[in-house]
Amino acid sequence: VGDNGVVVARYELGGALDAPTAVFALAPAGDVWSSGRILESLLRGEIPVVDQTYNTDGGLSAKHCLDPAAFWRRGDDEFRLAAPFVFVDDWDALPDLLVAFGATDDAILQRRLDDLDRYRTRLLEHLRDRILAAAANASASSPATACDALPLSDADRRRLRRDADRYYGDDASWADDYADSPALPGAGCTLRFEGRPPDSIRTAFCFAPPCAPPQVADFRCRPLRP
Repeated sequence: VGDNGVVVARYELGGALDAPTAVFALAPAGDVWSSGRILESLLRGEIPVVDQTYNTDGGLSAKHCLDPAAFWRRGDDEFRLAAPFVFVDDWDALPDLLVAFGATDDAILQRRLDDLDRYRTRLLEHLRDRILAAAANASASSPATACDALPLSDADRRRLRRDADRYYGDDASWADDYADSPALPGAGCTLRFEGRPPDSIRTAFCFAPPCAPPQVADFRCRPLRP
């Protein structure tokens, strides 16, 4: 609740996505600019409160993207529709921004919520069409193939296990040795080694090849002739 008595947001874990718990939902950047809270609140029917450019933290969470929130503010060439969100460039000014958005006027706020519902419907239709079109194009342009995998030898597995042990064990600065990128926070390693605790590799974020070893020695595909 802000100084003006406006209920900003209440976020409850484990709730159904179709059950709004607040009118507004805070969705600031974290380790990266993308926030699942934007989509969750959109599906709930709550108005996302979003960093206008993801530069309020000096660009740290933007990961070198110049304007990560551009799609929400103006759409793109195939979806020319701006999201009816609250965009923030100064979080200290949030209470005033909410009032200007219509948070204290029931009639205006209802129109905002109706706009959000229409935007969500249009966005879901657009994403569905894009996904179906991409699948159809890939199916039409990709020839049928047959693939063969060459399994790892026992010696290969031992070497990969030693590399992973050295990466996480001997090098105490492994967490500081990666180069930041828009793809982070990281790719979770899911391969389990024999003799290791099941979660020791699975839950670790990976920033170098030794922590995400290949599961086969080689993998080759060839087109099938009709």
